[in-house]
Amino acid sequence: WHLITGLSPVVYKAVVGATFDILLKRSTEEVLSKPPLAREDILHIKQAFTILVSFTLEVAKVDAAVGSIRSMLEEYGASATVIDVYVSAYEKNLDELRRHLLTSGFSFPQVVGVDWRLDYYLKSNSVEAINKPMYIISLKTEKMDSRRLGAADTSDVQFSCSIEELQDLVDRLKDATKQAERITRETK
Repeated sequence: WHLITGLSPVVYKAVVGATFDILLKRSTEEVLSKPPLAREDILHIKQAFTILVSFTLEVAKVDAAVGSIRSMLEEYGASATVIDVYVSAYEKNLDELRRHLLTSGFSFPQVVGVDWRLDYYLKSNSVEAINKPMYIISLKTEKMDSRRLGAADTSDVQFSCSIEELQDLVDRLKDATKQAERITRETK
């Protein structure tokens, strides 16, 4: 934030406005090279823009309260004026920004259910006797539909596996769960 606090109030306000305009696709990055920003060092402006974009996306993603944002900016050494300009722009654009983030993000489908059955294969066309159990697994998934706010698309992912393959899958999922729990404990 030391880059940002070094900007003049007029330039800072223009960079903050440009940040929200670009994030919300109301303008392109070309606005960073137009007045009043045209007279400034473009590298300095782009660095400030990058900081503001990163900060804005993070606080919007977690739906941070204005008080929390003010506290964070104070910790970064921002002046009251810098904080007021940012918070004002953030509050003004928050609803539109959150809607935009919902529709433009990428996420994997979530597993919301599992169905399975055990089939026993006795023989096939090419081999006389197989005598092998096979599991048929159906994962029910749900993914948010970016075209319809709040709506989700559901689908099934089906696969078959032997007892050994299923046990290997279960073991890998247990390992992944343990790793996620360990990382969560370390970050607290």
